[in-house]
Amino acid sequence: MKKVLLIIVVLLGLQHTYAQVTPIEAVRIANASTPFTSNLSVGTLIYNVATHKVYRATDKIVGTTNITTALAERKLVAFGSAHSLDASNGSSTDALYVDADGDVGVGTTSPDASAIFDVSSTSKGFMVPRVSTKAISNPVRGMVIYSPEIDCLCFYDGSGWVDLCSGSSLNLPPVAGSVTQSGITMVGKIMTGSYAYTDDNGDPEGSSTFQWYRSTGSDGSSATAISGATGINYTLSNNDIGKYIGFAVVPVARSGSSPGREHKASIFSGQVLDNAPLATNVTQSGMATLGNTLTGNYTYYDANGDQEGASTFQWYYATGSDGSSATAISGATGRSYALSNVDLGKFVGFAVTSVARTGTLLGSEVKVLPFSGPVTDNAPVATNVAQSGTAKVGETLTGSYSYFDADGDAQGTTTFKWYRSASSNGSSATVISGATGISYTLSNSDFGKYIGFAVTPVAVEGVSPGIEVKAATFVGLVTDDAPVASNVTQSGIAKVGSTLTGNYTYSDANNDPQGTSVFKWYRSASSSGSSATVISGTTGSSYVLSNSDFGKYIGFAVIPVAITGTSLGSEVKVAAFAGPVTDEAPVASNVTQSGISKVGSTLTGNYTYSDVDGNAEGVSVFKWYRSASSNGSSATIISGATGRNYTLRSSDIGQYIGFSVTPVASAGTLIGNEVKVVTFSGPVTDDAPVASNVTQTGSLSVGSVLTGSYSYSDANGDAQGASTFKWYRATSAAGAGAAAISGATGSTYTLTSADVGKYIGFAVTPVATTGALLGSEVKASAFAGPVIYLYAPDGTLVVEVRSATGRIWMDRNLGANRAATSSTDTEAIGDLYQWGRGPDGHQKITSSSTNTLSNSDTPGHNKFITTTTSPRDWRIPQNENLWQGSNGINNPCPSGYHVPTKAEWEAEINSWSTKNTAGAYASKLKLPLPYWRTNVGGGVSNNRFGTWTYWSADRIYRSDVHGNGNYYFGLQMTMNETSAFVGDGPDNSEGIAVRCIKD
Repeated sequence: MKKVLLIIVVLLGLQHTYAQVTPIEAVRIANASTPFTSNLSVGTLIYNVATHKVYRATDKIVGTTNITTALAERKLVAFGSAHSLDASNGSSTDALYVDADGDVGVGTTSPDASAIFDVSSTSKGFMVPRVSTKAISNPVRGMVIYSPEIDCLCFYDGSGWVDLCSGSSLNLPPVAGSVTQSGITMVGKIMTGSYAYTDDNGDPEGSSTFQWYRSTGSDGSSATAISGATGINYTLSNNDIGKYIGFAVVPVARSGSSPGREHKASIFSGQVLDNAPLATNVTQSGMATLGNTLTGNYTYYDANGDQEGASTFQWYYATGSDGSSATAISGATGRSYALSNVDLGKFVGFAVTSVARTGTLLGSEVKVLPFSGPVTDNAPVATNVAQSGTAKVGETLTGSYSYFDADGDAQGTTTFKWYRSASSNGSSATVISGATGISYTLSNSDFGKYIGFAVTPVAVEGVSPGIEVKAATFVGLVTDDAPVASNVTQSGIAKVGSTLTGNYTYSDANNDPQGTSVFKWYRSASSSGSSATVISGTTGSSYVLSNSDFGKYIGFAVIPVAITGTSLGSEVKVAAFAGPVTDEAPVASNVTQSGISKVGSTLTGNYTYSDVDGNAEGVSVFKWYRSASSNGSSATIISGATGRNYTLRSSDIGQYIGFSVTPVASAGTLIGNEVKVVTFSGPVTDDAPVASNVTQTGSLSVGSVLTGSYSYSDANGDAQGASTFKWYRATSAAGAGAAAISGATGSTYTLTSADVGKYIGFAVTPVATTGALLGSEVKASAFAGPVIYLYAPDGTLVVEVRSATGRIWMDRNLGANRAATSSTDTEAIGDLYQWGRGPDGHQKITSSSTNTLSNSDTPGHNKFITTTTSPRDWRIPQNENLWQGSNGINNPCPSGYHVPTKAEWEAEINSWSTKNTAGAYASKLKLPLPYWRTNVGGGVSNNRFGTWTYWSADRIYRSDVHGNGNYYFGLQMTMNETSAFVGDGPDNSEGIAVRCIKD
């Protein structure tokens, strides 16, 4: 770090020296009190204290220029053979100093002889350039800057920037640019924020956070966060009136370095305005008549919720109801206005100017439309209107009333009317034509009605006439004599479906002609009509006998009705009822059955029910028959098949099926004759089996195994036989261009390089053991893909293999070119890893070595680290938490894989045919005999004392074999000619093979 800082200082010094001044030919400055003479050489700089200017000598300087007193602020001075740029107080010890050897000192006039640059201070620090890494297009190896994006020093190592706070490669946080907001700056309106998200590392945006600010200026100065305003939108409120509003965003990435810095809009929107109050629904109530009072009405509204203050009112005169040429009425500034003689003949209107308590206070004046008027005089009034007399046809009724006029106008020729109504309150009353006198004689037209008197008062002068006034209570009902029915009988045959006709004689003592008399028909259990009940809906003089009448006696009745007078007479029944009523049996016709003649399908019986007497169907009886021919010969009843529907079963295959019905009525004669279908359905067939839910599962990389699955079903319950399988290769997940893969006829399929970029789908043709044997081929609805090559971090191709334990492993060692073809296959040995170290190149058998230990999890180079120092680990201090799972530090395995644990190795060993090297190769893993690399000289050997080893992710805490203390050591799976086990590992710095297992 000291070297890095020295480089920084030198660079800064050079930058300050050469980037900001023009090079000069020579600098020769005498002591402070010594005057300059005229023999200065060309290029000499001279500072004049009096004028605060620097002069550059040409051929000669005319006259004498003196540097007088002690050093002044920011002066260039020379003493001896050294030079300094002094501080503002003239102190050389606080200056930038260059000694005779060219060594630079800051804060000291005696830079250390071994240092090209020496900084000395007890109260100040060293400032590294604060600049974004993005601003430096071609950084040099060893460059150090302070990055404002991460608030830390960064070091350029020749290939990329390194974050010196974490020691990791620099991952800059995301940036929000072009931050602004849009919208109308008025209370109640919505502002919307916008920005551009960028991330130098390509990390996609996550849940970035937002904040809205309130400021007194458009530049956002002294901005304060608006509480709760954390969305992309913000609705302006009263608190924002007169302020400037700005949007800010803190960019957040889904991965990598996050969050970034908050970025505010450079220009705030404003100032925020308020809405003025409004007056709506402006009306006035009251009659435009002298002496009455008009009242103004309105609805107050303020878009910002400001409450109403002291709104103002004004009443106006106008020449018309549209308020044209309106003039204010002096002093009329209240909600109400009393009409007086000065208003007669004019139009009067109300107006309101809404005023709010806060915000924008004054709204616009709004006048009522239309104006009331013209203002009139009072019309005469009739009161105490009534009528007297007997409410009977031929009698005379006499009207009475009282006359009144508020303006004293005398009564003129007042007019009268008489009304006829159905109620005493006169509702829906109609005028009686010609009845316009003070008296009225009741006629037949008034029978059953209520009669009322009405008067319209008329004045000799002034406003006239007044309003018509009816009597509050009409007289009535007007009465008359009732009509009579006699000689009541009925004629016709008492049988269901026949018609009985009623007969009678009509008479009325007042000779009122017959109107629409009322008829009824009764049903009884005897001819005398005892306990007779009315037959609902029978209102005619004739009646057709129905099933409900079966076995009953029927009788006619009439209620005579007159056209005029008392209209309704008394009901009279026939003396002898007709009966008892008889009927016929029901019939079934058009008997058929419908449906598909296939096992599992349902046949439905159909027929037409009829009953000449109209008796409704009751619970008719159904049967199903089985026959060897379509004509139903020798048909036998199917036991239990007694419904309208019958589901065909296996026992019906090859037979003909027929339906029959015995009609049953709900009343009358109940049971008819059984009727079978003419043609039976058949012969009955069977369904083929069906495959559904066809799909495939498994990893989509070359070498992985896809497994097909499906559901078998047979509508007839036939068991599955030897169903057949195929695998298809297509160009899309929808199976476009699918072609069968030759030889792929099992329920599983191992992906090959020919499948790369393709989509693979499983297909099945279901086969049953009985019935219809062969179903249709069904492909997976969605093919799996695209198939890819999957590689481990070091570039090893990932090919899956499932071991005897059911776990999935890579079929080769990390770094191997192929799966082993023998236990000594050198192409299958692969790389040799130091325990816990990532695939940084050290694992290659040909990598060079170093004896410099690493103090971090990532040494930063590709060399194999050798050591003879306990605990013989490549990392000091040791880290026991490496290689722990697929997300563990330095995991060398591909995504979703990890270095096996002790338990996982032991499970595999226990599944081998023999627990030795022969069993290891004979297993599904086909483990070859790997090499071993020493932790001392870095040499590679083809075995270690006759044993072969693979790393385990687990570790053990034990004593160093050299007796130098207790340390952590990685466990290993060891195998030889006689045994295989997981035990104490070698030194962590030794190179051993790695085989990865899937999570």
